[in-house]
Amino acid sequence: MEVQDLKDKIPEQLYKTIVKQNFTDLRPSQIKSIEAGLLEGKNQLVCTPTGSGKTLVAELVALSSIYNGIGKAIYIVPLKALATEKYKDFKKKDSDIKIALSIGDLDKTDPYLEEYDLIITVSEKLDSLLRHRVNWLKDVSVVVVDEICKHFKEKAVKLTGNCSLEERQKAFEDFHKGKLKSWKEY
Repeated sequence: MEVQDLKDKIPEQLYKTIVKQNFTDLRPSQIKSIEAGLLEGKNQLVCTPTGSGKTLVAELVALSSIYNGIGKAIYIVPLKALATEKYKDFKKKDSDIKIALSIGDLDKTDPYLEEYDLIITVSEKLDSLLRHRVNWLKDVSVVVVDEICKHFKEKAVKLTGNCSLEERQKAFEDFHKGKLKSWKEY
């Protein structure tokens, strides 16, 4: 599948952004995500090696939601340095949307975030915002958790490091069927 095949499936601004990055062909993981309903709002867990195209999948779903007026997107990363890097990358590529970086004081509600479309944060900061029950969270339609295994080390190690290929495949299948309730099941 080529990027031009997405032209009528994603918002025009997003298509221009992708083309500007010199993407021409989609990678297998990107095609699989699109075919599995990424652009139709289907929940997905994308597990592929580094450099295989997960970031574009995240951009497609987050920015489609924003440009289509569906809702805000939160992009969660495990480290402040990575959050800052992602923030700079998005600011460079996507000047049409309001992008915020929220990695600071964990005991603040940061009401200014209500004015932003894409909020890039770390898991501890999001946890604080959830506990403070900030009002704008009701406007979030997409949550991207980048480097998920680093957010939940103990649970992810059990899933990815200490179980057989068959157990991992079953966990993956159960996730897609909506049966996976917690990592502890595996």
